[in-house]
Amino acid sequence: MATPDRAPRTGHRRLLCMTAVAAAFSLFAGPTAGQSASPSDSSRSAAGAYTAAQAKAGEAVFSGTCGNCHGPAEFSGPTFLRVWEGRSVFDLFDQIRNAMPLDNPGGLSREQYTSVMAYLLRINEYPAGDVELPATDDALKRIRFQPVQ
Repeated sequence: MATPDRAPRTGHRRLLCMTAVAAAFSLFAGPTAGQSASPSDSSRSAAGAYTAAQAKAGEAVFSGTCGNCHGPAEFSGPTFLRVWEGRSVFDLFDQIRNAMPLDNPGGLSREQYTSVMAYLLRINEYPAGDVELPATDDALKRIRFQPVQ
């Protein structure tokens, strides 16, 4: 007989992941210290900020690592974009890097996290460009989730 603290691993892990996603949405419902919803003079749209090859690599990472708990629909669509509109790509990158994977936060390489971000941009219909999404914090802070024209 299973006790509450010994729930089946799969269900427990799924619940923890869903809780983490809900926490991420609530954390970023409004600006927090050090973050601003208003773009700086040097910011640009996420449109064209990644390559198709980088997004394809991100899809493989997402499927193999994130797909155990998450589906792409959790990170795309109008509700997702409303939460992130005006924010920097770094804000989401940093949240994911510090919280995921749930059993090993920060356990992926910086390039893997960046490629996952490129994949998330693609599934939100931001067009690919000719230059890879940068992996540095400063560069990611200048790229914003803005409505796709």
